[in-house]
Amino acid sequence: MPRRVTFIGHASVLVSFNSAHFLFDPVFSERIVFLKRRIPPGIRLEELPPLSGILISHGHYDHFDRWTLRQLAKTTPVIAARGLGTHLKKLGFKTVYELSAWESTRLGSFAITATPAKHFGRQPFFHEISDFIGFVLQNEKTVYFAGDTAYFEGFQQIGERFLIDVALLPIGAYKPRKNLKKHMNPPDALRAFKDLNARWMIPIHWGTFHLGWEGINAPAQWLERLLQKEALPVRILKAGEWTEF
Repeated sequence: MPRRVTFIGHASVLVSFNSAHFLFDPVFSERIVFLKRRIPPGIRLEELPPLSGILISHGHYDHFDRWTLRQLAKTTPVIAARGLGTHLKKLGFKTVYELSAWESTRLGSFAITATPAKHFGRQPFFHEISDFIGFVLQNEKTVYFAGDTAYFEGFQQIGERFLIDVALLPIGAYKPRKNLKKHMNPPDALRAFKDLNARWMIPIHWGTFHLGWEGINAPAQWLERLLQKEALPVRILKAGEWTEF
């Protein structure tokens, strides 16, 4: 398999470098607490290739899903936001790396760096306290996964440190307006994309769970309208679709 990004749904993404496969923020559950999944995962759990690593950006229930994690092979290394290590070990994972912003580790020939994110929020009974981070995954190409974040000056810092080929940026759950303190809307995401100076952008955090007051497909539709006015290298993937990089 060539280098490929496959959108599974919400913020769950499979990034493949030939025979190495990395799964970001995996959520395959039919329901997360009180929110029902609106579309099935773009890849079924049993169709996942052998994983080289699982990366988890923070402890909110729509990114850290215990049911999904119980289904995954416990020999797979997990790289997670600091604060999640104890929970992951209790779930049975043998190799766990906890990172805070700007800390790095390696999995074979891959360098993985935690990046800052602007996010917050306590979800009583359904939230594991942790840092909020994104990830930069580097090999012969570089992929940036923003996790869950509002727009902030950190995107410029990340773009200065890394030559990014693909930026996976969240675009949903922006209504009500106060949500923009912790999430991005499509204009914010495009501004972040420019700050990062990345070659390509793929939107995430939309179309799967109805987390914001906007329509579930409204983020992608708004982004499409913006791209009609300003041609930018952005690929909007539906669940199950992939693109090479």
